[in-house]
Amino acid sequence: MDDADKPTLRRTLRAHLAERPSVALSTGTLHRRFEKEFDCTAGDVADALKFLLSLGQVKEIQDPMGGRELSYQATAAGILAHERGE
Repeated sequence: MDDADKPTLRRTLRAHLAERPSVALSTGTLHRRFEKEFDCTAGDVADALKFLLSLGQVKEIQDPMGGRELSYQATAAGILAHERGE
């Protein structure tokens, strides 16, 4: 993935999650959704989610059944940033 495309991937992931605030999605699910559009790897998606996590715009959700895969959900800050077009 091109470095120039990384900010666009971050914004797109945040928008996707912010428009579905009650849903938590895994890295794999998000990767499958955007891999063709951005020609990205699962690692690219994971890096984008970590960046959004560091900004407080997404949060990690543990699998309540004890699975190892984390899911991600937009926070109020992420929804607000999306709505403001930041």
